[in-house]
Amino acid sequence: MGDQRSESAKIAITQKTNCVTAAIFRARRPIEGRSRRDLGRSSEFRGFVWNSRVREMSGELSPSSMLIRSAMDESTSSQVPLAANSANSLDSNAIQLVDLRKQVAVLEQEIFDNNERMAEIERSARDLAVENGILKSNILAVEKDRTERIRLLHEAESLRDDLMARKNAAEEKVALLSNRATLFEGQVERMTHEKKYLTDELDSTKRSLKERLAEKCKLQMEIDQFQQAKHAIEYEKERWKTEKEVLLNSKSWYTKEIVDRDNTVATLRIQLGSMEAKYEAEKAHLIDERNAALSREEVSKETIDNLEKSIAELTQKLKGAYEERSRYLTDFDLEVQAKDRIISSLREQGEAAETENVLLREENNKNETLINECKIALVTSQDELNSQRDQFQKLLEEREKSIEELQAELERANELLKSNCSVSDQDIAEFSPSAAEAARLIRGKVSLTSIYHEHTKALSKIEELTQENKRLESYINEIIQEFQEKIPRFQEEREAFTRIQEACTDLDKQLSLAREERDLVEHHKSELQRELNFTKGRLEKFQIAHDEQTKR
Repeated sequence: MGDQRSESAKIAITQKTNCVTAAIFRARRPIEGRSRRDLGRSSEFRGFVWNSRVREMSGELSPSSMLIRSAMDESTSSQVPLAANSANSLDSNAIQLVDLRKQVAVLEQEIFDNNERMAEIERSARDLAVENGILKSNILAVEKDRTERIRLLHEAESLRDDLMARKNAAEEKVALLSNRATLFEGQVERMTHEKKYLTDELDSTKRSLKERLAEKCKLQMEIDQFQQAKHAIEYEKERWKTEKEVLLNSKSWYTKEIVDRDNTVATLRIQLGSMEAKYEAEKAHLIDERNAALSREEVSKETIDNLEKSIAELTQKLKGAYEERSRYLTDFDLEVQAKDRIISSLREQGEAAETENVLLREENNKNETLINECKIALVTSQDELNSQRDQFQKLLEEREKSIEELQAELERANELLKSNCSVSDQDIAEFSPSAAEAARLIRGKVSLTSIYHEHTKALSKIEELTQENKRLESYINEIIQEFQEKIPRFQEEREAFTRIQEACTDLDKQLSLAREERDLVEHHKSELQRELNFTKGRLEKFQIAHDEQTKR
């Protein structure tokens, strides 16, 4: 019985496992064969089927495991009475028990494999659930897109209906406008006829007015001629009266003048005698002054020549300036005709003047820096010269004092040498250090000529230093003279710089005026262009209307 139960349990377990594996393969095959769209549609149903199958297989495996356990219990319980009945059947039961245990182990292995398969099935079910969620979200997005498209289609249909309504309204307006155009054309024809009639009347009135004006001009000319003749006669009468009065007055005036002149001639003769004496004295004085002036003239000729040279240079500069001014005026007159050229030329002149101004400023700054440096150098050199002069004077005084002292000491030494007295070196040093030094030199076989030679060398060095001092003074004086000579040139450059600055300011003013004129001309040009465009537009309209009328 135990064997039968165990075999039946084994058969049931194998059947269940085969059913489970077949169900798994059947569940996988339709999934692999379907498309993504079918999977999306049946994802919920598939998840439900998977869950239900997993529950069924777990429920089917649980009774199989219970059968195996019951078979094992029965086999163990049946072994006890069988062992009591016969000892011979122990070996066979033991063998059967071993076989059963082997079968149980095999069944447990199969159960473990089935559990693993179930875990794999659960994992695949979870993956399918995730795919199901993704497919749901995709389906929702597709449904939203579909609803949006349907909404847009409804809006397009409503817009189409609105456009059709507008089209119908526009067609009605076109019909009304065509009717109005026909009415306006009739009015235009009527106005053209009236215009022709009025132009004819106006021409006739103009002709009559010209004739009347010509008659009026003739009559006015005759009246003017008559008035001129009348005024000429009256003028002649008045002129004769004035001439008569003038002749009478001039006659009396001439008589008075003759008497006055006779009196003045007598007085002038008296004055002439006194004047001649004065003139003779003044003549002698003037001759003396002339001689002095001639001597002055010789002196002033040189200055006049220099002034003439400077005047000639200034006249040349003035001529150049006048030529530049005349050229500038001619250029300005020409540039008035073409405003664009004047602005370009003035810009170039302004840039050139600015560059010249910058260059002159740089030169002026350089000159000022040089002047300041020269002044500083002069002050420093003068201070150095004064200090050197003081030092040299002090040295000369010290040398003179030392020479006098040496001469006195030499005299004393000579007296000592002449006396031929035996005196120690210490006593000689106390008496005269120079004598002691001379005695030391003489004892050291140094001659007096060598000492005198050294003395002359020192004197020559002093003379060289004095000459160098004089040379420095002359060099500084030359620098000062050159600087004083360059001062008028620096002043002229400064004046030229100021003139150039004034010319630059004038050019800037002229440039600003020319720009203002150009702006006014451009504004006037733009206004004329607008008027011309307006008249062109009106003329084109009238031309189109005229062409339409001629075609009709």
